[in-house]
Amino acid sequence: LNPQIDKPIVVLNMDPETPVVENDQANITLLCNIVDGNPLVLTKVRWFLDGEFLKELPECDEASTGDENLCEVDPTKMLLQNVGREFIGNYSCEGFNVAGWGDTSEENPLDIYYEPGNATMVHYPHVAIKRKSVTFNCSIEDRGNPIATRYRWLRGGKPVMDVVTPSWTVDPVGLDSRTTFSCFAYNEGGEGNAAEVRLEVHAPPAFVQKLHPYTGALYSTSNISLACRVECVPSCTISWFKDGVGIEDSDKRYYITSQYLAAEPATGDFESAYSVLHFNMSAWPDGILDRIRDSSNYSCVSSNNSAGPGVRSTTYFGVEYPPENTSLSNAAISVEEGKIPPRIVCSSRAYPEPAFYWTRNGETIVKGSALVVNSVLGRDDAGVYTCVAFNKHGNHSTDAVIDIHYKPTCGIVRKEVNNEDVLICTATGSPRESEFEWSLKYENDTLQSHKTGGDAYESILTLDNDVSAMRTYVCVASNSVGMGPPCEIEVAGYVAWWLKGDILTPYILIAAVAALLLAVILICVIIICICRRKRRQDKFTGESSTAGGSQIEPGEYENLPFHGLATPPKKPLHDIADDLVYADLDENNYGPINYKAASIYNMVKFKGRTPN
Repeated sequence: LNPQIDKPIVVLNMDPETPVVENDQANITLLCNIVDGNPLVLTKVRWFLDGEFLKELPECDEASTGDENLCEVDPTKMLLQNVGREFIGNYSCEGFNVAGWGDTSEENPLDIYYEPGNATMVHYPHVAIKRKSVTFNCSIEDRGNPIATRYRWLRGGKPVMDVVTPSWTVDPVGLDSRTTFSCFAYNEGGEGNAAEVRLEVHAPPAFVQKLHPYTGALYSTSNISLACRVECVPSCTISWFKDGVGIEDSDKRYYITSQYLAAEPATGDFESAYSVLHFNMSAWPDGILDRIRDSSNYSCVSSNNSAGPGVRSTTYFGVEYPPENTSLSNAAISVEEGKIPPRIVCSSRAYPEPAFYWTRNGETIVKGSALVVNSVLGRDDAGVYTCVAFNKHGNHSTDAVIDIHYKPTCGIVRKEVNNEDVLICTATGSPRESEFEWSLKYENDTLQSHKTGGDAYESILTLDNDVSAMRTYVCVASNSVGMGPPCEIEVAGYVAWWLKGDILTPYILIAAVAALLLAVILICVIIICICRRKRRQDKFTGESSTAGGSQIEPGEYENLPFHGLATPPKKPLHDIADDLVYADLDENNYGPINYKAASIYNMVKFKGRTPN
């Protein structure tokens, strides 16, 4: 039997399957596998790339021998070493057996991934301006395999994660834009080479520190200055103006200091010009500012630079002073109790304008310049209300007096004034000046016969001693507000002191009677003594007028009452100049006349009896 033979039918396979990355330097084996034919053995294989013959395996010469004999090589396998982009193409193969060459297999593509080529970058504008925008464009000639459509950007060496397009606009440009910018394309094959530029950024004049709209200084301040700072790259200069007129270096009232400061990454500020205008107060009249003349507009002005025009900042400089001349719309007001007083407005001169508050008894009651009371006032609300004007330099105050007028109330007291029994009616009200009216309660009688006196603060009513009945006296005080409530006092009728029934009255009467009796007794004793004395004088005179004279015996001596009724003395006077003084007669050394005569008589008689 002769078996049937057929040409081989083959397919081309790859190991590993593609695509592969060029940078991996991989090896790929092409396999030409027989799927049909007879016999199923390939003795030769032809390899094609994109339809063009590459080689035939085995590459052997049947006549050759030795090491160069390649006939032992498996023709169904072809090894591609370190495949690169040049290996990209469609591969196919043909198989040979004893029946001959079979048909060419279907093409199998080999795909090799590789990275894009070098990038180039341009940006517009060439010099970026702060607070404006700059656009970067990244381009590549070799876009790689597969074709690169994505780009990666770096700013200062740090990836910008949210930008993958070939064009990138940075807006706004700032200090952090003064750095390097890089870009490159990338695909599955890898990253291309990056392009890099360093961006130059300029800053037009702009204020980092501008003047405040208002600047104030106390008129007596010794250290005053104005400062401004202008960001500008390239650098700029700063000039000062007062009311639109430039301040020159020759003006001794001022001096200017300037410097160019480095950039501040923390705040994003570029290099800046800093200038300070100092007030040389020693050159000002009296070393102080004039409140009117020196309040002016001061301006800080920068020059232009290549990035933009100059800038200007102006402040109104005000000369300040503490409150003074504080005054009130009404310094003193009077209002009736139970009514609402008018408002009092406080004003003061100060700069800056003062604020106000009102105090009473040390406590703040109102904030603001107007004291407005929306409720009725009582008498306890009377007093001093203080308005305080203040600003940051001090305060000044003034007082308002609120007088609450109300009807008087009265009170009556009973006193003895200048030995007169009086009633005093005193009024308490506002105003204090009052008029008084006296009357009797429950009686039709009048007080016309009573004497009244006093002044605008009290009334004095003199009581009548002829009134024996109890009376109730009524006093009514009135002032400009009106008549107050009456006050009254009960006064008992006039009674002789011995009829008043006082506890001491009986003792006073007894003492008076005893004194009267004692006086009568004394008078009687004096009369008796005088009579007796008179009688003795008469008797003595009659006896001494006889021829021989009467012989008076000592026993005839009569005692007087004031001599204690004692026994008459037995001894005569030893001498005329005896010291005995009789109290009941004129004080001569020789005693009373009758007593002397008796003494002389006894002495003579005694001497006659004495023997020689």
